Amino acid sequence: MKTLPSLVLSSLVAGALAAGCGCGGKTSTPTAPPAGGGGSGDGGGGAPPAKAGGPYMVAPVSNGGTISGTATWSGASVPVAASTKSTLPGEMRDAKEACDHPSNVVQELLVDAGSKGVANVVVFLKGISSGKALLAPATLDNKNCVFHPHVVIQPAGAAGLKISNSDPVGHNTHLFPKKNEDFNSKIDQGQAPLVWPKDQGEKLRAEGPVKVGCDLHSWMSGWIFVVDHPYYAVAGRDGKFSLTDVPPGSYELHAWHEWTGKDKQWPDGSRIQKSVTVAAGGTVTADLTLSDSGLAWK
Repeated sequence: MKTLPSLVLSSLVAGALAAGCGCGGKTSTPTAPPAGGGGSGDGGGGAPPAKAGGPYMVAPVSNGGTISGTATWSGASVPVAASTKSTLPGEMRDAKEACDHPSNVVQELLVDAGSKGVANVVVFLKGISSGKALLAPATLDNKNCVFHPHVVIQPAGAAGLKISNSDPVGHNTHLFPKKNEDFNSKIDQGQAPLVWPKDQGEKLRAEGPVKVGCDLHSWMSGWIFVVDHPYYAVAGRDGKFSLTDVPPGSYELHAWHEWTGKDKQWPDGSRIQKSVTVAAGGTVTADLTLSDSGLAWK
C-alpha cells in the first residue's frame, strides 16, 4: 500500500511528463520571436523581414526607397592618376602593345579633375535580411593591362566569378581571399575564361574586400566583394552612387575605399558607417568625402 507522500510524488511526476510531451492535453502557443535582427521592417508595404540572423530572402519590395550620394575629394589639391607607363617602364616593354594605352592609369585613386568625384567607393547596407533579387554573377577582365572593373561585386553562393583576358598578352591573376578558396592562375591570350572557385562544387562565401593582383604586371590591382545581398553600389568616375528599391526601415550604411591616406595604405582599405532610416518611397542623401585623412561623411 502506497503512502500519501508516494502518491503525491507519483502524481507530480506523471503531470510533468504529460506537460513535457504535450500528450492528450492542451499545448501552449509559442511566443513569436521579436521583430528585427536586421532592421528591414515591412514599413507598410515593404519586403517582409527574414528570420533574424538567417540568410537573405528575395521578396517583393513595395514602395521602396533610395539611398544616393556623391563621393568627392576634399584634399588641398586634386591628385592626378599616374599612367601605368610611368610607374614600371621595364615591365611595360614586355607588353607594350597591350599596356601602352591612353586609358592606362593607376586605379587606386581616381579623382575627376572637374567635379572632384572619387571613383570606386563601395557603399552598402548592413542589417538587411530581405528585398530585391540578387545580383548576377560578375566577370573580371584583364584589359589594357588593368582590371575591369577595378572593383567587382560578386554574389555569394552563385555561379563562380569569371576571369577573362581581352589582351594580346598573358596574365597571371592572383586573388588573396580570407574565407574562400585561393586563386592563382595564368590566363593566356585568347584563352576561355577561368572561374573562381575552380571547384565548381564549391560556392563562394560572403567576404570582402578581396585583393586582386597580376603576378606578371605588378601595377595591376583590383578588389572583389563577395556579397550575400544586392544592396551594394560602386561609385562611378563622377563619384555618384545609388542604392535602389530599399525596403523601408533602419540600417547601417557602410562606405569603403582602398585609399586610407597618403603613405598609409592599409591592406583592407578605409571604412566608415552610419545609421540611416529609409521611408517608404523616400530618398536618403548620403554624401561623403575622401582625403589624405581617409573617408568621412559630409
